[in-house]
Amino acid sequence: MRTGGVVSVCAAVMAACAAWAAAQDAGQPATAPVAAVMKLGEGVTEVVWNRGEIDRLGEFYAENVVRHVPESPDPVVGLEANKEYIRRMRAAFPDTHVTTERAFTDGEMAAVYWVWSGTHLGDLPNLPATGRKVTLPGISMIRIENGKFAEIWDQDDQLSLLIQLGVVQLPPPSPR
Repeated sequence: MRTGGVVSVCAAVMAACAAWAAAQDAGQPATAPVAAVMKLGEGVTEVVWNRGEIDRLGEFYAENVVRHVPESPDPVVGLEANKEYIRRMRAAFPDTHVTTERAFTDGEMAAVYWVWSGTHLGDLPNLPATGRKVTLPGISMIRIENGKFAEIWDQDDQLSLLIQLGVVQLPPPSPR
């Protein structure tokens, strides 16, 4: 997606969020699509990521879901491939826990700020288990189609993760 497209999507989500927040401040309930999307997000976070019930992913993700992750140039395509991605992450970090800090939606797109944590007890590609606890904040943009996640763009601080795992060492601060 071109930068202009991302900016347009972000602007649309922000405008919808502002309208939703104004309605909430006025004591009006969220519209059905907004409430349904928020429930969908809460479900996938708690059921799949936190409890590890990966076989239930189809309740939340479309069959042809596409997930863009920062650790790979290629997206994770399809429900089964996304199940395998989550299985690998949970095998490497069996105590995975995700907390949604903020979420906004207009019913078609959602923006989610989350914090993921876990202990690196299983191997990752080219990285044996370190036993280190890590915490990683990130953001996801999610396109909703027919009541399910159809496309996800995740972004997090991979450098911070590698530092926490002890893979990358920061140089000492330079003297002033």
